[in-house]
Amino acid sequence: MAGIELLFPTGAYDATAPVNIGRNYYGLGPSYSVTWLPRQGVDVSAKVRYGMSTTNKETNYRSGDELTFEFGGNFLVDRSIQIGATGYAYVQTTDDKQNGAIVNGNGNRGRVFALGPSMAYIFTPKVALIAKVQFEFDARNRSEGTRVWLQMKLPFAD
Repeated sequence: MAGIELLFPTGAYDATAPVNIGRNYYGLGPSYSVTWLPRQGVDVSAKVRYGMSTTNKETNYRSGDELTFEFGGNFLVDRSIQIGATGYAYVQTTDDKQNGAIVNGNGNRGRVFALGPSMAYIFTPKVALIAKVQFEFDARNRSEGTRVWLQMKLPFAD
């Protein structure tokens, strides 16, 4: 599956605030996803995305482009339980710039990697509850921590 993710400057933004809900810039992220089903009860999926953003007009700051690779593999234990592994790699490919100059002398290029377990409870073939834990490591110019995801898979239509 191929797609394009769009980011709009929604939410409150104040250039003097230490934290903001909004980002105050536009973004574009073409992506491609694939799933492989090598045998009954096993799936392997991956997604690659290349994100680009415009300049924040209030701060004249432009974040560098970013490449994200997400992946996961799952095994169906029985009709209702699926276990697996999940992870991602995030690498900033171009420098952050402010007023046309490279930020921090190194472009503030970020990167981080993550791995962790996943588990799903399958209510019906179309409805499932999914839990993931991703432990980040080898972060540079970004925060590093543990992500906990709780997702619900529901159909839009029958």
